[in-house]
Order: sequence, then structure tokens, then C-alpha cells
Amino acid sequence: MSRIFIQIVLVILLFQELLAVNLHPLIDMADEVIVVFLAFLVFLKLLKSQTISKHTMLVLLITIAFLFIGFISSFLRDGISINSIISSFLVVKGFIIYITIFELTGKNENRISIIIKTIISVGFILMFFAVIDFLLYEKFRALLNLDYRQDIRAGLVSVQSLMTHPGVYGWFMSLCGIIMFSRYLINKNKKDIIISVIFFLFALISLRFKVIMLLAFLISYLLFKSKNKLLGIIVVSLFVVPIFLFFFGDIFSLTIDRYIQIDYDESARKALYLFSFVIAKEYFPVGTGFGTYGTFQSIEPYSSVYYEFGLNRVWGLRPDNPMWLTDTFWPAILGETGLVGIILYGSVFLIIFRNRKQIKKRLNLYYYYIFIFVFIQAFLESLAEQIYFSSPQFIIIFTLLGLISADLKEKKIEESVNS
Repeated sequence: MSRIFIQIVLVILLFQELLAVNLHPLIDMADEVIVVFLAFLVFLKLLKSQTISKHTMLVLLITIAFLFIGFISSFLRDGISINSIISSFLVVKGFIIYITIFELTGKNENRISIIIKTIISVGFILMFFAVIDFLLYEKFRALLNLDYRQDIRAGLVSVQSLMTHPGVYGWFMSLCGIIMFSRYLINKNKKDIIISVIFFLFALISLRFKVIMLLAFLISYLLFKSKNKLLGIIVVSLFVVPIFLFFFGDIFSLTIDRYIQIDYDESARKALYLFSFVIAKEYFPVGTGFGTYGTFQSIEPYSSVYYEFGLNRVWGLRPDNPMWLTDTFWPAILGETGLVGIILYGSVFLIIFRNRKQIKKRLNLYYYYIFIFVFIQAFLESLAEQIYFSSPQFIIIFTLLGLISADLKEKKIEESVNS
């Protein structure tokens, strides 16, 4: 696969929603088309070789078990429909990407390098347009046909640059920061940490609390990783925490007010979290089925689950204006597939994350840090966003995790041959 082709596909995926708005709506399906195409290639490979790695088999079996639980719950409630089938595909499409990348690729250092360099290059481009968006957001977004999307927090506009949402922009710039931070941990080059800080500063103007959480984690990690851990704890307690509260106190307070202190009937996200546990208890142990709670497919047609638990009266979840209905991730998994489903779904991530020890032993530590931080960043994002099946996040996340893990597989093969 040529370097140019990889770069073109990556850029299209990163900006597919913007391209869909300005060129053709079908472009917004680019990620799903790629998922299906890669799954087809793996299927052909299995027919030809009739072999599959143990790691892929384990991830695949648990994913199938999760789907089985979801379809059982769908059948028990309203029956299996086209809507529930589509919803099930969207929920596991990230796992499909991971499995296909893991199975189809061997030595991946060159591919990983191409993807990382492309991501960083796009990040610099987004910096330039972020400045324009910050200064002239009304005219800039009107030019991009995105003038209907404005989010004002603490008196400031949430910057999104060329992305179609501040959350996607904040995630991507944080990803760039993670990559440069990982490089710094390896070579201790001051230039790398400076670039990392710049990326994070640009990420912060998205005004997303998730960016603040990630940055706080990375600073704490850097300090605790130092030889004098006690000094790191003292620095975090006396300096890092107060500095974050001083500069980002308004955003922190806004987050607390919006999602914690407020009554659930005035906060869609809080309501979705609270009632996911109620639903999991009422429909123990397999939930209400795919496309019924907290997912896009539960909007049209509007799920009867919301009427059953009174969520149709919550602002942002009402049938006439369900704009925050997809504002969470884990509540959707718990509500739709119950306790059994969320355990199975979470188990896939644990299996993937288990590779970290072997990655640290066998591969370049640079990849190890990227693997760890991308994984943690995605988890933090998932607390308030459906990042594991939202575009373009999911395809970048699972591609990086899959490529690094597959490179580990190749190293094992090489060691076996050499021995």
C-alpha cells in the first residue's frame, strides 16, 4: 500500500463530515465502507489460509458473544429489526477495524510512521485555521457551511478549526500532543516537548473538559515517573492542581454545574447515566436491545424506552429535540445490553490493553507510549462521547492500536524463526 494512498485515505477520513457537508452526504459513510471492505478482506484471507491468530480469535469470539446478547435482548423486547442490526454494527465497527488491521498487516513500522507523520502534519494545518476560527468564527464557519454550530463557554467560543465539532478538534489536537509527548519520553528532546505543549494549548481552546483531564494525567504521569516520586506528588498537589483550577476553574465549574449538581431532568448526560443503571436492573441481565437507548438509532424511530422511564421529558432527550441523546457512551452499552453486555464489551478492551507488557518488552518504547496514551485518551473521551464508534475518532484509535499490536505479532514470528 503506497504512502500517498494511505495519506489520502487518512485525510478523507479525518475530514469526511466536512466533505459530506460541502460535497455530498454519502461521503459521511466513508468509514463504514472501509470497515466492511476490510472485514471482507479478512474473510477472504481466512478462506484461503484457514488460519487465525489466538488473539484475533479471542477478540472475535467475545465480540460475537456481545452481539448475541444484544440480539437476544432485542428479540425479547421488540424483535430484531433493520434498525437494531445497523446499531449493532456501529457499536462493534471499531473492533472490526482492530481485528482486520491486526490480521491483515505484518511489519508495520513504515505504516505507523506514515500515519503519525500525516497526523502531525494535519495538526499543524489545524493550528493555522484554529486561529482564524477563534478570531472570526462566524464568517469562517459560514464559509465552511458550519455557521449553525456555535458553542460558547465561559464567554469564549469553542474552537473547532476545520473539524465539524469542538470535541473532535480537541481530541485530534490532543492526539498530536500525545504523539510528541511520547517522542519526548524516548529522546528527551526539548523541541518535542515544546511542540507537544503547543498542540495541547491549541487543544485547550476547544474548551473541552476531557482535554484538561488528559493533560492533567500526562503531567502527573511525567512527575510520578521521575526518580523522586515524593517530589512529584508534592508538585502535583501544591502547584499543578492549583494552576489548573486557576486557569480552567470556569470550565471545571461549568462541568460540575451541568452534569453533577444539576437535577437529572435538566441534564441529558446525567439522566442517561443514572437511568442506564435503572434499565440494567429492570431488564437484568441483557438490557433492552440494540438501538433502544443512548444511540443514534434510538432517535428515529424514537425508542419506547424513553417513554417507559420518563426520559422523553428531559431537556435534550425529548422526541422533538433529542440533540443530547448520543452524549454518552457507556450508558448506551449498559442500557442496551445489560450487565452481561457491558462485561463482554469491556473485556475486549482489557484483552487489547493486555498487549502493553509485551509491547514494552519487544517493540520500540515510542510505540508503547503511543499505545498506552491513545488507549487512556480514548477511555477519558468515552466518559462523555461515543468515541468508540464516532468518526473519525474510532477508525484512528483502533487503527493505531491494531497496527502496534500486529507489529508485536510479527516480532514474535521473527523470534520464533531465529530460535
